[in-house]
Amino acid sequence: MKREKKRIFEKPSIRIEIEKEHQGIREGSKVVNFFFFVLAISISSLSYILSQPKFNMYYLSFIFYLPLHILWRGYGQIKQFLFAGFIAYFVVIHWITHAITHYGGFSYVFSLLPLSLLSLALSAFFLLFGYIRSQINIKLKIPFSLADPIIWVSTEYIKTFLFTGFPWALVGYSLWQKTSLIQTADIGGVYIVSFFIILIQGFLCDTYDRIINRINSTTLFISFIITFLLSSLYLTYSFIRKTEIEINVASVKDEIPVVVVQPNIPQDIKWTPELKSNYLRKNIELTISAIDYPHKSLFAVWPETALTFILDLETELKNELLDFASKGFYIIAGGIGYSREIKDEKVKEIFYNRAYFITPQKEIYHYDKTHLVIFGEYIPLRSVIEKIPFVRKMIEDVEKVAGDFTPGKEVKPLGKEIKVGVPICFESIFPQITRKMVKDGADFIAVITNDGWFGYSSGPFQHFSVSVFRAVETRRFLVRSANTGISGVFSPTGKIIYQTKLLEEKSFLTKIKPLQIQSFYVRYGDLFSISCVCILTMLFILSLIIKK
Repeated sequence: MKREKKRIFEKPSIRIEIEKEHQGIREGSKVVNFFFFVLAISISSLSYILSQPKFNMYYLSFIFYLPLHILWRGYGQIKQFLFAGFIAYFVVIHWITHAITHYGGFSYVFSLLPLSLLSLALSAFFLLFGYIRSQINIKLKIPFSLADPIIWVSTEYIKTFLFTGFPWALVGYSLWQKTSLIQTADIGGVYIVSFFIILIQGFLCDTYDRIINRINSTTLFISFIITFLLSSLYLTYSFIRKTEIEINVASVKDEIPVVVVQPNIPQDIKWTPELKSNYLRKNIELTISAIDYPHKSLFAVWPETALTFILDLETELKNELLDFASKGFYIIAGGIGYSREIKDEKVKEIFYNRAYFITPQKEIYHYDKTHLVIFGEYIPLRSVIEKIPFVRKMIEDVEKVAGDFTPGKEVKPLGKEIKVGVPICFESIFPQITRKMVKDGADFIAVITNDGWFGYSSGPFQHFSVSVFRAVETRRFLVRSANTGISGVFSPTGKIIYQTKLLEEKSFLTKIKPLQIQSFYVRYGDLFSISCVCILTMLFILSLIIKK
């Protein structure tokens, strides 16, 4: 009988049929695997995209990588983190194509190259997160509710500084409209809000692992206790602190009237030489039109590069501006700083992206932007790469609308009796810059920006949302003036007091209060994030030492 069976299976026709059947099963399995792979990536990336401004489906930020975790448990791979991160960032920062095509003059196809490279660089942090969490879980068996938030905060913090830094669309920003949930930012900045979100998501991953019997009930219970205790502390502090700050603000009687101007001047005609005086008068007229009744003194906040002339060189326009200030106006306005340097008997002209603070006594203070936009405001290794003919032409085309600036040497507030911190545009996404200004005495924050580069994309909404956190972190009133974009006013609890529409010509009067609150974040900086990096480093080293 055994010989008969052996003869049957030895027949070529039957063996071929069996091999075909097995091959069909394998191919079917590949199709199923690919389907789940695409599904997980799609759900994950879409959740991240929709959780950010301008969609603001904040609740999706609590589940965005759960599908990737499920896929990892099923197939033991982490490459899905890279793909999901790439797609998410490709959509979230797609606004950069508008600046490249509309103002740089390049084709849309060309603009996809820098977009793809930047998206790939940012998605590497997704992959790093997936890799480290898998290693720590396999080797150390630490619940994801504890490990994941530490890992995620560490990657976000590193992202803030690595290769000049680009902390855009961090997970914590998804809660920008939920002021009751973000008051802990005055301890750990936006990073601690990200910690809270990932804490919840880590617990959901642990819950899934219990469902598929990868962990026991005791481990899940420990995860629950960790999540419950940490989230309870987080939420209790946030609710109580919000009330404390509101009471503190109400007790301050001094008020500062501020006019915020949004002139809405198109970027492609902004630097037309013949229109310099027109743009100056437009800002003056918009300021005056917003005043409801005469004030003894008043702050006027104009946007980034509102002064389209060089203050130190063009005396007539400078005097016109100073005369207006002498009528009782403290003017905060962006302009172009200029100086000359003689080196090796050659004169070098140096330009700065500058914020001016002009008093009614005609005193002029200034702050030069210290954190410039790479390839937007300066070209790294320029002397080397501009030797390539077509690259040199590209650099010249970009400079026509963006400029070539030298970074400032010091982050500082402006003024004497009343000090103002003035982050310029891109600088507002870096909590460390605003914190330094407040630590050195700023009574309030005035963000000046030009979001015309973004067009009608989600970029202006994403950029606007970060100001909520700068107000909470520093416990200062914050006013924001955009040339084109969204201007607004924020209370020290992150409440939006007023905001303009996107791309409208507008000026409005608001009243803010000078505050002297010193938050934990202002006093000690990124102690929380640095602690996460240190803990993660120790855990990762330990995971390398321990055998699988």
